[in-house]
Amino acid sequence: MTGHRINEIIKSGLLTTGLLLAASSSASVQLPAIISDHMVLQQQAPVQLWGWANPGETVTASIGDSSGRTTADEDGNWQVSLPAMDAGGPYELTVSDSEIELRVVDVLVGEVWLGSGQSNMQWPVSRAANAEKEIASSDHNGIRMFTVEHKATATPQTDVNGRWLVAHPDHSGDFSAVGYYFSRHLYQKLDRPVGFIHSSWGGTRVEAWMGRAAFSRPVLASFLSAEEDVKQNREREKASIKSRGSQNEISHLFNAMIAPITTYPIKGVVWYQGERNANRDESDLYHDLFSAMIENWRLNWGRQLPFYFVQLANFRQRELETPLISKWAEVRDAQRRTLALPNTAMAVIIDIGEADDIHPKNKQEVGRRLALAALARQYGHDIAYSGPLYRNARFDGSDVEISFDYTDGLSTVNDAPLVGFAIAGADRKFVWANARIEGERIVVWSDAVKIPMSVRYGWGVNPETNLTNRSGLPASPFRTDGW
Repeated sequence: MTGHRINEIIKSGLLTTGLLLAASSSASVQLPAIISDHMVLQQQAPVQLWGWANPGETVTASIGDSSGRTTADEDGNWQVSLPAMDAGGPYELTVSDSEIELRVVDVLVGEVWLGSGQSNMQWPVSRAANAEKEIASSDHNGIRMFTVEHKATATPQTDVNGRWLVAHPDHSGDFSAVGYYFSRHLYQKLDRPVGFIHSSWGGTRVEAWMGRAAFSRPVLASFLSAEEDVKQNREREKASIKSRGSQNEISHLFNAMIAPITTYPIKGVVWYQGERNANRDESDLYHDLFSAMIENWRLNWGRQLPFYFVQLANFRQRELETPLISKWAEVRDAQRRTLALPNTAMAVIIDIGEADDIHPKNKQEVGRRLALAALARQYGHDIAYSGPLYRNARFDGSDVEISFDYTDGLSTVNDAPLVGFAIAGADRKFVWANARIEGERIVVWSDAVKIPMSVRYGWGVNPETNLTNRSGLPASPFRTDGW
C-alpha cells in the first residue's frame, strides 16, 4: 500500500484502529470507502465486496456464516459476492490476504437507498425546520448515512471519499434533511435498519450527473457538441467556464460521485433536482435529459432501480395571470411526464414551497412523501402515495373534461372552490377558468373562451392550487398542450 493511500485512509477517519494498523503495514488488501465501519448492507441482495490487492493475491472475505475467496486480477482488482442476508446485525466483516486481516465493525443489514441531486437534497437538518428539536431527538442506531464528499472529474473514478455515520445528535445536524427524514419514516414503518447514501451537490445541472453514454440519444447530441465547442475556445469562454465550474460539466459528477458506488447494492434512488435546469436553454429538454439519466443509472446498477423524485416546489412571487412561458413550470411538467418510465414515482410539493426561499424548510414532509411512495411501491403497504395526476382531456364544445389517476376522493383543500385552472383558445391567451368536480373528473370552462384548445393547472413559478384527494396529497401541475 502506498504512503498516499495510507494518508487518505487516516484522514478519512473511516477505519477502526485495527484497520489503521493493518494499513500501515506492507500488506496490500484495500477496501473502498463505502465498505467501512457502521455501513448498512441491502437485505435479501447478494453482498458485493470489492477492492484492491497485489496482482495474483488471494483475498478472503467473510460476514456472519458466509465466506468467499477470490484472486486479484492483473490490475490488482478483486471482487467477492456472498449470499444475501436478512435484516439484522450488528455483524463484523473481515477481509484478508496472505498477511493481514481487515475488520469492518458494526455492520447492519436492512434497506439501502441512494439520494442525489442539488442543494435541496444537500440541505442539512441543521438548516431545515425545527432543527434544534429534530437534532436532539435523532438518536437512532438503526439509521446510518454515508455522505459522499464533493468531487468532479472528467474520467470515471474507482472510489469516493466519505464515511458512514450513525444517526445521533452529534452527527445528524449535518445529514441531508430529505435523506434523514425519508430514512426515519422508513425506519419507523419497517422496523429494520435503513442506510442512506447521500451524493448531491448544490447548484448542479442534471447533465453533470449523467454518464457519458446517456447522451447517445440524438436529441441530446447537441450537449456533447456544445462541450467540444467550449473546449476548443477555452480562452474566449474562460469567464463562462470559471463561473459554472467543473461540477456542472457533462458527466463530471457521475464520474466522481456515482460511478464508484454502482457496485454497491441498493434498494432504489430518491432524487431532488431541477432548479438549475429551469432556464431558457435547458428546460425544454429536461424530460429527455432526466429520462436518459434514470435509464443510465439503471444500466450501471444492472437492474430496474426504483427511482422516486421530487417535483419543484412553488417559489418566487405569484403571477397575477397564467404565463404562456414559464421555465420553472416546464421543468415541473417534464418531471411529471417522466413518470411514463416504469418504476418511478413523484413527490409533489407545490403546496409547501416558500416564495422568498428556493430552499423550503419543511424537509420533513418532503422526506415523508418520498417514503410513502417507497412504502407503497416497494414494501407492499396499502397506503396512498400520490395526489391526482393528469391522465387526459376531452374537449366538448366550450367545456373541457379532465380525467386523472389517483382520484380517490377527489376534492380541494378545506373544500374550497377550485382554483389554479386556466384555459386558452387558438390564440394561446390564457385566462383563469371556472372548474367543478364531477365525481372523479373535473370540468373546466370560461365564458371568455368559446372554443378551448388547452387547459393548464398550477402553471407558473408560484401558482395558487388546491386540488387534492382523500389522502390530502396535492395534484401535480399539468398542461394539456405542447405549446
